[in-house]
Amino acid sequence: KGEKVQTIQAYKGFDANWQCRGFQYQVGKTYEHAGSVELCRSGFHACEHPLDIFNYYEPTGRMAVVELDDVSEKTDGEDSKRCARKITISTVHSTKVSAVQAQSIGPRARAEKRE
Repeated sequence: KGEKVQTIQAYKGFDANWQCRGFQYQVGKTYEHAGSVELCRSGFHACEHPLDIFNYYEPTGRMAVVELDDVSEKTDGEDSKRCARKITISTVHSTKVSAVQAQSIGPRARAEKRE
């Protein structure tokens, strides 16, 4: 189990009814997981990079910017999915993510160029 970091902004996919794996979400609400938190098993999951949500949801679903608290540093190595104890559903976005992705890629590209 990886160390925890503070709060990160991420992107979460949902079905057309704002559900993920049967759990009903609502924009503007905060949810806290009471049990253990483990990537791909339990807790609240979201991706640091918006296009990664399409590994889990069709482009016909919904997407929101979320705040994750008590986040594991561990990722699955395939994409930017992270796991947290607490999630706040913030800003709604269309799954037409070109503008959101452009904002996400900019800082990453600059960081990679410096290395």
